[in-house]
Amino acid sequence: MILPVRLDTVAAALDSPRSVRHSFPMRFTREQLISKALQALEEVHDQAQDKAVPKSLQLRFLLASLGAHMPERWPVDRFWQTVTEAPYGVDADRFGRKQSITNAIAGVYHQLGFKRER
Repeated sequence: MILPVRLDTVAAALDSPRSVRHSFPMRFTREQLISKALQALEEVHDQAQDKAVPKSLQLRFLLASLGAHMPERWPVDRFWQTVTEAPYGVDADRFGRKQSITNAIAGVYHQLGFKRER
């Protein structure tokens, strides 16, 4: 059921100091968006060290949005392949997994022209 909304009530809410419109910037710069996406990528990096990350729509969108700003896609593809596959039980394989994830994320930063702080 849709309730009728009075336009003066909506206008008053938008002009109030608690309005969302006044709380957040309306647009982000390219660098701000990429920086936020890289922060999310770092979280995935941390989660994927010892276990596979689910092949979710969120991860696909994150990688696609970063890949759209990159001249080459290989780091994004490598990151996807590495973090979504289950690690093997051997310690050497786990070490190789961590190296592959770190290599892929370093490639993403390089392709985007950002410096990784870790």
